[in-house]
Amino acid sequence: MNKISLIVPVYNVSKYLNKCIDSILKQTYKNLEIILIDDGSTDESPQICDEYAKKDQRIRVYHEKNKGLSATRNQGIRVSTGEFLAFIDSDDTITEDYCETLLNAILLKKADVASASLVMTRESGYVIETSDDIKESEHNSKLKVYNKRTILKEVLLRKSFKNYVCTKLYRRELFDSCLFKENICYEDVLFTYEMSKYIKKIVYVNKVCYNYLKRENSITATCSEKNLNDFLDVILYRYNDVYEKNLNYQVYNLFALLESIISISVKYVIAGRKYKTVAKKSTHIFSIITKALKNKSLEAKLLPLLNKSQKACLYLILYNHELFYNFLEVRQDMKVMGLL
Repeated sequence: MNKISLIVPVYNVSKYLNKCIDSILKQTYKNLEIILIDDGSTDESPQICDEYAKKDQRIRVYHEKNKGLSATRNQGIRVSTGEFLAFIDSDDTITEDYCETLLNAILLKKADVASASLVMTRESGYVIETSDDIKESEHNSKLKVYNKRTILKEVLLRKSFKNYVCTKLYRRELFDSCLFKENICYEDVLFTYEMSKYIKKIVYVNKVCYNYLKRENSITATCSEKNLNDFLDVILYRYNDVYEKNLNYQVYNLFALLESIISISVKYVIAGRKYKTVAKKSTHIFSIITKALKNKSLEAKLLPLLNKSQKACLYLILYNHELFYNFLEVRQDMKVMGLL
């Protein structure tokens, strides 16, 4: 019977940790190794971890000095013994069939990675995001398979296979080739891209199995200067790497760059447009997009991939950067007022 190692980094989440661990213990699939790594928490999280370890022998607890999320995940990989690995954020929860659903899919399709959908909510219960597929059909659990030829396209378009590490089950041997880069933000984006180079087959299950909590204080954190600069560095690295090695994916590569810079620019606007390095790097990316779209054939292929808002952002980037930021500021104000 295959063992699944569930790696749970823990840092100052005493308010949410019980709910997270309880959801893991309720799994219908029982052959689990539950690795709780306390990353130097200063609240009651370490004690909560230790109490759960006394109740269930499958739980192993490690208390470490604070090193960050990527280092904690890498530590979990090193001490794990399962044939399959999954990562759970300690303020989130999983459905009772999370492990069973992903393992059945990965074994059925002989895949390297299985991925399910998530629902992202605020603490108020407001739903921020769910899978496009789930929106179309709440009860459709059809499997989608991506092979070596289509994986990169899916990683760039992010239609089903998102950047979130927490919705996936991985074969252990993949981590012989790829670990999480430490001391950066948006490590999931970089990891998902780098890992895609070693994956031969992905299976996606159109079913919500993961509940992602967007905490109220996370917006400020994601708009910090380091966070935005790391995000820009990651997406620029990915764009250049794909451009150099997979030029035939250029339209999808450009889509991913545009989608990401829009997302970063929203956060930059929320932060008050006060970071000079962010502005400089963003301007560089604007110039890449502008230069690329001088190729009208490429532009014609890109436009059908964009929604109305993305098209508006694209033309504002091409026309006037200041108007682009003004547009985002107005949209953000409307969101705050509940008009969007």
